[in-house]
Amino acid sequence: MDLDDQETRELWHAHLAGLFSGRKVIAGVVPLAALTDLVSILARCGAEKPLLVHAELGAGPVPSEEEAGRVEVRLPAYKTMTEEVREHDRVLRSLPSSVRDAIDRYDPDRQALWCVAPFASPAPIEGRAVVGARPSSWSALEDKIAVDDIWDEVGFPRSERRVVELSSPTDLHAACRDLDVGSGVVWVGDARDGLNGGGEFTRWVVTAEERAEALDFFEPRCDRVRVMPFLDGVPCSIHGIVLPSGTAAFRPVELAILRGGGRRFVYGGQGTTWDPPHEDREQMRELVRRTGSLLGERIGYRGGFGIDGVLTAHGFRPTELNPRFSPA
Repeated sequence: MDLDDQETRELWHAHLAGLFSGRKVIAGVVPLAALTDLVSILARCGAEKPLLVHAELGAGPVPSEEEAGRVEVRLPAYKTMTEEVREHDRVLRSLPSSVRDAIDRYDPDRQALWCVAPFASPAPIEGRAVVGARPSSWSALEDKIAVDDIWDEVGFPRSERRVVELSSPTDLHAACRDLDVGSGVVWVGDARDGLNGGGEFTRWVVTAEERAEALDFFEPRCDRVRVMPFLDGVPCSIHGIVLPSGTAAFRPVELAILRGGGRRFVYGGQGTTWDPPHEDREQMRELVRRTGSLLGERIGYRGGFGIDGVLTAHGFRPTELNPRFSPA
């Protein structure tokens, strides 16, 4: 079935209307500007005027007071993206009494739907059903170590890697020695204490001094690290959507991964003007289809996901799976 953009939007809004039409909706907690598109979609789907539980204003246009009610939550100044994401669910479940009172005035019968980011738990909030969260079997795929075997199962090439206990410095030293092909190795920490991202739990290790510094960072935060060779190439990402009828695969996008002090990787955003060679692009799209099929069959996965990696001289090498829509 060939549909133009307008027909596709109309079908999508009709589908969402089955969930939102005539319903009160509460959304948050994120910057107010991040909710502008959601407010527009809810209006098209026939929802009642929503209530936005927001943090700061954010960048870009914000919904007007005629379009949505507002109540602000003041959040602490988080030092890292990882800290903010890990606190997201706690914030939702420990709202100030003034905010809870505003929510109860908006929805005294507690029939509204809570729209949340994928980092939240699917458990009800203040007695109200949640949409947008993920089952634990989906969010478990955020662990950068847990997903390595997926590439083997779907039959896609990946770089060598070794998962090592941080309590075993001998094994760590051996992994660094054995996997270094000339440019050092990369350590990635597990998700013992919750999701991490933005390259914050990734370290490029070349020297013995850097190995000691990385160990100092990871020991209080993780139990294990994945050690793999440093991959020289273009950091990139490719996305898909798992649907009941199959997996839609999109085109790759470039990741702007900057090199900070001490060989730190700093996530700087993404760009869509870059395009890899045709053969590499099609192999990446095939990886998305295979991965989506596996996730759908194994854990009933539905919706968007992304695969990050590096396009090397020998082809694309995946490094992590994001079981959600990522910024790109």
